[in-house]
Amino acid sequence: MDSIQTLIAKARQTNHLDLSNRGLEEIPFELAELIRINNFSNLISLDLSDNEISDLRNINLNTLGNLKSLDLRENHLVDLPDISYLVNLETLDVGVNCLTDAPNIKSNKLRFLSLHNNEITNIPNGFSMI
Repeated sequence: MDSIQTLIAKARQTNHLDLSNRGLEEIPFELAELIRINNFSNLISLDLSDNEISDLRNINLNTLGNLKSLDLRENHLVDLPDISYLVNLETLDVGVNCLTDAPNIKSNKLRFLSLHNNEITNIPNGFSMI
């Protein structure tokens, strides 16, 4: 199994980063830092599924303006950071988490959204326009 650092380095070439099923409890510092300084702006696909992540506060997903696919399913997320600036997002999977609020999505390109097995009680205005 490749190290996280190796996968991040490969992702800079392929624009796809798969850190699924790695037992992660938080976003790796290296990834959060690259995103913070906008060095991953061409990333198209980010897969953090099947981990133990409960908090995404240390990552600014809105700098990933070209992101088309975000897979956060099967973690322990209670809330999501603002993803309203991900206007190219086509696929968002946040199923099997602990979310109570539906994400604020502004992408008119969204083709797949999974919220299953959460405890959604709050839906943002405009959500029905998806």
